[in-house]
Amino acid sequence: MSSSSKASNTALPETIILPRDKGLHLDLKEIWQYRELGFFLIWRTFKVRYRQTLLGVAWGFLQPLATAFTLLLVRSIVDIPTDGLHPAVFYLAGIVPWTFFVQGVQGATGSLVEHQSVITKVYFPRIILPLSGAVAGAVDFVFGMVVLIVAMLIFDSSFGNLWGLPLFLLYAWVISIAIGMWLSSLNAIYRDIRYGLTFLLGLWMFATPIVYPLTAVSRSWRFLYDLNPLVLVIQGFRWSLTGHGVLPGTSAWISAASILVILLTGIWFFQRAEATIVDVV
Repeated sequence: MSSSSKASNTALPETIILPRDKGLHLDLKEIWQYRELGFFLIWRTFKVRYRQTLLGVAWGFLQPLATAFTLLLVRSIVDIPTDGLHPAVFYLAGIVPWTFFVQGVQGATGSLVEHQSVITKVYFPRIILPLSGAVAGAVDFVFGMVVLIVAMLIFDSSFGNLWGLPLFLLYAWVISIAIGMWLSSLNAIYRDIRYGLTFLLGLWMFATPIVYPLTAVSRSWRFLYDLNPLVLVIQGFRWSLTGHGVLPGTSAWISAASILVILLTGIWFFQRAEATIVDVV
């Protein structure tokens, strides 16, 4: 057998990567094939979360406590109803899922820029980056839940419909992915997105029933208010954990529809930007 035929027999298979269609296309099979990469990125996020910090994991407990203490000071000045719950429990039940969402959005938004050295060298489905980045808040969520449960035991608050907690937590993760799809692509092109994000999330917090209950919102504003998908997350999480508050009814469909639009358009925009993202990241 000639040397040329031996070379042809041992040649590695070639993979030709073609541009995607302009329409919405989500290859779940390809994402599953690269699942180990996604798990590695998630593990790396958890591992370096509090590396080289003075207080370490204590930050996971201090952040919700500090926010709740600030809101308690505000309530001492302005009388705000808390749906029959102790104010500390009421605020923590909103802060914990909100923090999970915020850190998920921030993790997804910066995912492309943080891994630019990998993006420019090897191929893999880029959508794995915002998907794994959106899990960034899971560690602090666990710490926050510990603080919240301890507060409920101290102030003798009863537990509610715990079966709903995973559902609303999953919903918060989907929302962070949907927002992260848009912002991760934009942040790769315009690096000032991350600065504007902090301001946007600050405003968004006051448009969500964290500091005040849903019943405090005027009915004339309810339809516009329900377009905020975090209303369903915060109100549902608080209702599931404590049994207090009003669980959104028909308005839940409005929130679900709004996040579905954001998610589908976000995936579409991400895939459009993916073709040129290596050149600009």
